[in-house]
Amino acid sequence: MTTALHRLAGDDPATLLKRAAIGSLGLTVVLAAVAALVSGTPGVLGVLAGAVVVLLVFVSGALAVNAMSSRSAEIALMMAMVTYGGQVIAMLALFIGLSASGLLDETISRGWLAVAVVVSALVWSTVQVLLASRARSETPATGVPTDVPTDVRSSSTGSSDAVGVPVAERVDQPADRAGES
Repeated sequence: MTTALHRLAGDDPATLLKRAAIGSLGLTVVLAAVAALVSGTPGVLGVLAGAVVVLLVFVSGALAVNAMSSRSAEIALMMAMVTYGGQVIAMLALFIGLSASGLLDETISRGWLAVAVVVSALVWSTVQVLLASRARSETPATGVPTDVPTDVRSSSTGSSDAVGVPVAERVDQPADRAGES
């Protein structure tokens, strides 16, 4: 089955990416303010580090998937899964390196880092889903040729097939041989 993709104004991938990033950054500012009041500088650094990690991972993943899916829709899901696996490995390596460096708990608050990662990921995902669901709609192609006159497609006499073409007028249908012996 083929599908026709109808895009609305302002729903190109770059715009969707910018809007999701702005949503995540807006929440980062709020979290940083709360962290400053509760934990001081280590809390703010934890929020900023967490938000930067999430944005870098999600933006790079979105760009990679978009670049591949614009070339070949058939392998877009595979590319998304490979990208997701790479993102998980990259974040794991980054957090292991951060923990081994001794920066966590001394300079950067581990708790605020975790809060920022979770909240930023949730906000990013929510904004992406909301924008993508409003930005496009895929409609299955009907298979009806556009050059067939409307009166033939929806004839009121006789039976018609699934696409509305009267059965008696179909070229590919064999002749009625019930009367032949």
